[in-house]
Amino acid sequence: MDDLPEGKTREAVVRQRVNQRFFHDTVFSAYNNQCCITGINISSLLEACHIPGWKEDVKNRTNPKNGLCMTHTFHRAYDKYLMAITPDYDIVVSDQTHRN
Repeated sequence: MDDLPEGKTREAVVRQRVNQRFFHDTVFSAYNNQCCITGINISSLLEACHIPGWKEDVKNRTNPKNGLCMTHTFHRAYDKYLMAITPDYDIVVSDQTHRN
């Protein structure tokens, strides 16, 4: 195994979302620090999610009404259109999630 690449670190410049903490804290509070899908209330497993995404809706980036509180897995599924939440709060799961 002498041909494996060496693991290294390097410095990088990173873009950071300004006022994201306000959005995060307000969304968490609105959902009583619980996932809107599962009810899980372990804050280290939760994320504040944008309904229309950060890039798609510039005017509502920090608007807590544009937010959901979800676990990481459900957040990723939502962002990849593998699930949706209707205006009546029904959860719709894509047929793509039933692949073998």
